[in-house]
Amino acid sequence: MIESLRDLLERALARAGLEATSDAFRVAEAWEEAVGPAVASRARPAGLERGELLVAAPDAVWRQELVLLAPDIKQKINRALGAEVVQRVRIVGGPPPPGPGPGDRDSRRRG
Repeated sequence: MIESLRDLLERALARAGLEATSDAFRVAEAWEEAVGPAVASRARPAGLERGELLVAAPDAVWRQELVLLAPDIKQKINRALGAEVVQRVRIVGGPPPPGPGPGDRDSRRRG
């Protein structure tokens, strides 16, 4: 039987006493589906430490919006993970999420 990389990583991290790292991996994996494409395209999980999820967004206006959405983000992530992993959400400045942006050739309409 072939195991998924995720299963192997989770077991290895647990054996090493790094469950929090495993939780951070799980948050990143569930991010887009949990928060939706609008938020996921403008922010990304940047870390998880002692129950505090750091969410990075490059734009000040979106950071303010995310502050207001923080309780919903916490609830959606915990629901996706099936456990109360995230206790708090803190919004920070940071680079944009990976993927095509407004200046990328693939995201432009062709006429």
